[in-house]
Amino acid sequence: MKAELAKTNDALSKAQAELDSLKQDFALEKMAKAEAQAELDSALNKKPDTSEVDGLRKELQALKDQHQASLMTAQQESAQATEEHLATKSALAKVTAELERQKAESTSDFNDMHESLTQLAEEANKKSTDLEARTKELEALLKVKDAELAEAKVIAVIFKLSTMVH
Repeated sequence: MKAELAKTNDALSKAQAELDSLKQDFALEKMAKAEAQAELDSALNKKPDTSEVDGLRKELQALKDQHQASLMTAQQESAQATEEHLATKSALAKVTAELERQKAESTSDFNDMHESLTQLAEEANKKSTDLEARTKELEALLKVKDAELAEAKVIAVIFKLSTMVH
């Protein structure tokens, strides 16, 4: 029985040692749980640091505002460019129409001038032909008159001679 008692005491000592170890582990676990609960409470009660997110929100809003301003400026510039394009197109159409009108007028003037010059040239040729014919006629008449004059001179000489002879 002593042996059993010693065995039991030995088992009791081992169980006591194991119990002490378990108590110590339990106490450590309890402290770790308390620390974790305190950290959890602190994290739950602590207001999150939103300064970086707030900064990013402000930067995003500034970029949106800048984009909106750039978009409005681009739309205004586009509208102005479209207006200028239409004005230029209208002016070009007017200039083209004026050019076509002047071209048609110039062609008409050229044709009229060509007809007038042709008519003047024909009239000049006709007058020239008429003048040549008149000149030939006058030359022929002059020859006749020269012949009549020569004949009259001859008659006058003959008459003078015949009056002298008589």
